[in-house]
Amino acid sequence: MNTYGVRPGDFEAFKNRLLLLNGLIFLSVSVGLVFIFPFRDKIGIIAMTTAIVLDLIIAFFAIKRTIRRLREVWSTYSLTIDDDFILRTQLHHADIKIHKDEIKTIKKSFTGDLVVKSSDWRKFLIIPRSLNGLEEVERLLSQWKPIKPTSRRTLILSLSSAIVIFFGLLLLLRYVFSRFIYSNRHPDMLSIKIIILVLMVISFIPLWVLRSMPQIDKRAKPKPWLFVLLIGYLILVVLSIAISIFIRIP
Repeated sequence: MNTYGVRPGDFEAFKNRLLLLNGLIFLSVSVGLVFIFPFRDKIGIIAMTTAIVLDLIIAFFAIKRTIRRLREVWSTYSLTIDDDFILRTQLHHADIKIHKDEIKTIKKSFTGDLVVKSSDWRKFLIIPRSLNGLEEVERLLSQWKPIKPTSRRTLILSLSSAIVIFFGLLLLLRYVFSRFIYSNRHPDMLSIKIIILVLMVISFIPLWVLRSMPQIDKRAKPKPWLFVLLIGYLILVVLSIAISIFIRIP
């Protein structure tokens, strides 16, 4: 059984990569908001500007809090490799244990990080390039499963596909907004309620997935009371839609 830790001094480089990633995400969301909201009147411009400012404020505090938490747990990362399993332990995180026969793929990115995926898509291991003894870990894991390299080109293609899907969904939302909400001078409140219901149901799925993933800091996972509020809000929206439909019936 061999145990490995990370180099504490490498956190700053990891933080810079995280800031770059979050900056790209914020830029994409801001462009998406500009793309969705129409510029027909002052209300659309005010709504778009308000949404971007709120997004910036939320992103700033969320990233600041995330970096503080990551700094606290960075040096507690520990990787253990035994004859038939690999185990990751870290403060405030659930242990991730993947048995040898559970491993589906092992990939090495062009940055040097390793990703060990199991048959359960929610259970995977990220082995950072900052790990002490990374070459030895790579040699041991290659005896279990061939390590497939991931090139920069593959990453660019994946990001391009994600961007196309993202803006495709935005285009669909823009069509829905223009067709059912902004088509008349007075917005159709029933359509607005239905869109809110759809968006809330869609948001419920990633929240539930985040809560069940062991890679997420326990302190950052959605709390049970959030799901209670969300379900209660969904019930109210459904009742509101039902009442609106009933009132419209002649």
